Amino acid sequence: MESPILKHVKRHLNVAISFPATSLYHEVIIGLKPLWQLFAIMNITNWIDRLNDNSAASITSIIRIK
Repeated sequence: MESPILKHVKRHLNVAISFPATSLYHEVIIGLKPLWQLFAIMNITNWIDRLNDNSAASITSIIRIK
């Protein structure tokens, strides 16, 4: 799923296809974030928003946590 994105980034940067993908994730070189990390951040943010909301979903979530 992530490989087409990496190929596009490599093509845009004019580097070889054999250029290591791990280099693209390095903060100093490019600083891309892996999809799994973005997905985890999104889920945690949604969960925190749900807990801080004054709704039935918030109340039941807090009860389930306890």
